[in-house]
Amino acid sequence: MELIVFTVAVLELVLAGQYKIGVLIQDDVWKGPYNVTDDIIIDGSVEVNFTVHISSTRNGIETTTKVCDLLGEGYSGFLTLVDVPTSSLIEWQSKSRHIPHLIFAKSTCKADKSTYTYKFFPPCDITNEAIADTILTQNCLEVVILHDHTLSSFCLQNLVARFSTIPVSSRIINIKHGIRLHLARKYSLKHFVIFASLNAVNEVLAEANRLIMLTTEYTWIIFAEGLKLPTYSNANISSGRISYLRMYYPDMIGDNGTCNNVWPQNSPHSAHQSYISDGKNVFVEALKNLETSTPSVPFETFNCRQNSSVFKYGDSLAGELNKVSITGHTGGLSWGTDTYPKTATYQICSPVINTNTYEYMGTWNNDNRLDLVNNVLFGNDFTDFGNKTLTIATKPIKPFVIFTDNNGTIEYSGFCIDILNELARHFKFNYKIVGPPDGMYGGLNSDGTWNGMVGMVMRGDVDFAIGPFTITSIRETVIDFTVPYIEDGVGILTKRPDGEPNKIFKMFKPFSLIVWCCIGVAIVVVGILLCVVGNINPNVEKTCQDEPQLVVEQKSLRQTTWLIYGSFFEQGVDPRPTTFSGRSMLGFWWVFTILMTSTYTANLAANLTVSIAEQPINSLEELVGQTEIEPLVKSGTNLHTLFMTSDSGIYKKVWEVMGGMPKVTSNDEALSYVDKGKHAFMTDVTQLDFIVRQECEKYSLADEIFNNAGLGFVLPENALFKDSFNLNMMKMQEAGMTERWKEEWWPSLGSCSSQARTSGAKPLGMDSLAGLFYVYLAVAGISIIFFAAELFYRKILSGKIQPYVLQLKRVISKKDTTITSPFVGKE
Repeated sequence: MELIVFTVAVLELVLAGQYKIGVLIQDDVWKGPYNVTDDIIIDGSVEVNFTVHISSTRNGIETTTKVCDLLGEGYSGFLTLVDVPTSSLIEWQSKSRHIPHLIFAKSTCKADKSTYTYKFFPPCDITNEAIADTILTQNCLEVVILHDHTLSSFCLQNLVARFSTIPVSSRIINIKHGIRLHLARKYSLKHFVIFASLNAVNEVLAEANRLIMLTTEYTWIIFAEGLKLPTYSNANISSGRISYLRMYYPDMIGDNGTCNNVWPQNSPHSAHQSYISDGKNVFVEALKNLETSTPSVPFETFNCRQNSSVFKYGDSLAGELNKVSITGHTGGLSWGTDTYPKTATYQICSPVINTNTYEYMGTWNNDNRLDLVNNVLFGNDFTDFGNKTLTIATKPIKPFVIFTDNNGTIEYSGFCIDILNELARHFKFNYKIVGPPDGMYGGLNSDGTWNGMVGMVMRGDVDFAIGPFTITSIRETVIDFTVPYIEDGVGILTKRPDGEPNKIFKMFKPFSLIVWCCIGVAIVVVGILLCVVGNINPNVEKTCQDEPQLVVEQKSLRQTTWLIYGSFFEQGVDPRPTTFSGRSMLGFWWVFTILMTSTYTANLAANLTVSIAEQPINSLEELVGQTEIEPLVKSGTNLHTLFMTSDSGIYKKVWEVMGGMPKVTSNDEALSYVDKGKHAFMTDVTQLDFIVRQECEKYSLADEIFNNAGLGFVLPENALFKDSFNLNMMKMQEAGMTERWKEEWWPSLGSCSSQARTSGAKPLGMDSLAGLFYVYLAVAGISIIFFAAELFYRKILSGKIQPYVLQLKRVISKKDTTITSPFVGKE
């Protein structure tokens, strides 16, 4: 039995098709060591003899010459590890002479399509797609491409075109002529893509480290042309955002999720030997298939330098190469009609902080695109806190943060607490709240240090701070802010006046003082005119022949003025004029009286039933333009710093009148001064709006809102969780969560408007009608005085001056008899 098995094995060996494949390696490109011994693989019906030929120079002509020499020795195909220029020459040679090749080109390139050369690495346009997809995750508008000789002009143009479709603008720096990162920093360019050799990458990162560009502000996406990744002995990447794209090989992923920087020790081959081993297996599989269809293919010697014809059976072997689909040490091996791998997969690796190891972030392939393990591209991108307890600074300020004592336990609520709770739920952290020892939000001290909660975050005393922090440029020099969770401005709050001025004379307010004066003048003037008409109109005697007393009364100034006065107040007064001219004048006076009375009545109703409160301060200009009410702000706030540091304009004027301003650190303290009516409190209008909504009868909010800005949370500079917080807070806004919380904490005004200067109708009290009684009492007092004067005259003076009065009357009577009326005796 054993003899039979041995005999069969010998027959298979004798009958097997024998083929020779050349392995061509440019040693200065693909660094060794290699197994240089010839290798024979017998698999079923084929025997394939692989011979290794190493070139020490990057000479493409030498390589193509070697191909011709080996074809003259009966070789069937070639496995080549070369650089891009040599790869292009081989493409041309194989296309014109039908020579089968499996090519490992050291760098990404894009060669002409040839059905005789099958590439192990995807073309650069596929690589560019992967780079563009990773850049797209950063939401950037501009990117800098740093490259050296490893990137061809075609690939560079294709990358720029790919970015333009995202759309992202790009700038190009050829680092062969100098790294020049200082220019990128000068123009605030934050995102970089590097195509360069390993040594050049190390030089770029060392320069970036020197310019303090390895921080969370900058992103670095680097294409690794080989499997080996840089070490960081000369660069501090403690907060750098760096990721590498390299070809995906399952063996290069460690058990703990790390990206191996070297080929695994337990692998039977080195990295380059794995390439060669996979290439050999592909050729064996293709030759087996060829042997099945055409047994013992007679690959004859072929001198490509002397023969202009094509390599016989070269197209047959190339066709079988296209059909191969196996899994090797480097992953799946199969090719499309373009002779490039059907599936291009890249591994994304990011350096781990303070180590020389790498974390596996995910993959990109041309089928499923970008697939990140934790939805982050960089190893130091934030995911969550892992249920850690954070220390957070804040202070009570309604309705943003509210402290409630529940049997000795402080409970927290408010608008900012709702946002904090959502962040804690999403990013898996607990928190404890501490207050600032000085009670301040955070401002710049005279010695250059920062106080308040901004200072606590800057010094690392707390993890971050929440509250209505105004986002300002001066604060952002020492800390970072989240995106604004609400837009706000500064308002001015004053005490609403207790009542209308001169309210007791409210019944006179429908007309102004000048109108009342004009009415009084009109009564006197019309009375005089009516008297004049009565004295010079001859028809007065005719119309009153039977009543001579009426003639006397119509000619009396006292009677005509009393008549006009009584008519104005709609009182019947006799006698009335008997002539047409007098009656016309009185009739038009009645029309005037009706109109004036109607106007007065309408305005009186409005004035008596609707209170009109004066708003003492309605703008900054009004505030600095008076001296009774002084400006007031909380110490250590952005607003306090704004006024203090202003050197011109209205803000400087405000600071100048703040001289004796009391130091307050909370709204309650400030309101205690506002209640006295001597201060106007300025702070975020959202806080003031909440106060006025609660006590709109007590406080008044000015119409002017100034210094508009956003409110955000305070984070440490370059905090790893900043971008994650920002993204989550934007999602809260898009989902309507912040708007819902705002409606909850700022209830609707109802009938109590924060800006209203009028109130609804109310029952009238003595404070509104007392003036009427005062006027009547004043008139009654005057009447009593006149009565006393008349009494004094009748009882005391009349007896003494009566003889003189009678004598004067006789003298006047004698003079009257000497005057004859021109109308007497005439009809």
